[in-house]
Amino acid sequence: HTLVAILLNWWTRIKNHFSFFLSVIKWSYKSENDVYKRYEYLFSNPDHVKDFLDWSIRWNWLFKAGSSAVVLLLVTTIDNIYSNWDLKDKNFSRGEKQLFSTNDSNKKRGIEYFLEEKYEEAEKQFDISRKHDSNDPEVLIYRNNSKVLKWKKDHKIEPILIAASVPKDGNEKVALEILRGVAQAQEKLIKDFEKNCIKKNNFSSCTSGIAGRTLQVMIINDKNEIKTATQVAQILIDDKEVIAVVGHNVSQVSSKAAIEYQKGGLVMISPTSFALDFPALDKLYQRSTTENYIYSATISAEDLVDKLYEHMKTVLPKKENHTLLFCFDDNAVD
Repeated sequence: HTLVAILLNWWTRIKNHFSFFLSVIKWSYKSENDVYKRYEYLFSNPDHVKDFLDWSIRWNWLFKAGSSAVVLLLVTTIDNIYSNWDLKDKNFSRGEKQLFSTNDSNKKRGIEYFLEEKYEEAEKQFDISRKHDSNDPEVLIYRNNSKVLKWKKDHKIEPILIAASVPKDGNEKVALEILRGVAQAQEKLIKDFEKNCIKKNNFSSCTSGIAGRTLQVMIINDKNEIKTATQVAQILIDDKEVIAVVGHNVSQVSSKAAIEYQKGGLVMISPTSFALDFPALDKLYQRSTTENYIYSATISAEDLVDKLYEHMKTVLPKKENHTLLFCFDDNAVD
């Protein structure tokens, strides 16, 4: 009997609430334009008005909390969208902007032509710029990108796109060295493609380049900052055109970004990080059936120390005492 009474009580409350909602809809969305008819309805149905006011007061806190949550979510979403747009606008470039400062007017004109999609003119300006400074990897990458985009327009050859995320604002010298390696590899591939495919007008059966395709490089300045690098990783994961990332620089930055790449399924190859946080990545592998997407071009710090110790035992006199000095940053994974 007690259970039946409880169920009847709940059923009555549900019916009352349902009736109340119907009355609220009728009261709130009445379609008459005549204001006197609205007044007449209100005065002829005082119970409905009282129910509405009581219900509003009772659940006012819920409306406030819900409204606050919606506003907070909206503000956060807008902030993230603007933050990503601002980062891409200032720190990403395939040739649209100059990330590394220079007074070279030819480089600047090449960028202007690139923005106008006049790739042949852009390539010529970048070539002139390289005569003044052949050691500038940004110019060489922009020149190569101009060439492959011209081929795309002329021959419908879709280039493969990779990103090179470097610490321009954190360590410009290291950033330039990384880009020199990327530019050298891109240059070699494009020369091979031009020789065997473009000059021979052979596109259907040409396998030079990357399986008959060219390579475009997008340069990114991640500032050697964890927050910026993880944001870069999320943007690149969402960009389905990008198939791989060369980056980042220091291990603590690469380790955090690597987690995002692994979760997003985007290949990352770090050229300089020798202390990646692989235990953290191993946890991701255990939770999924996906393959490893993270690679490093350097030997690990542990292997390096072991090899150094073995070498010292071999070359140093055994009867003498020796002091080994290690210099390290205790705030860094490296």
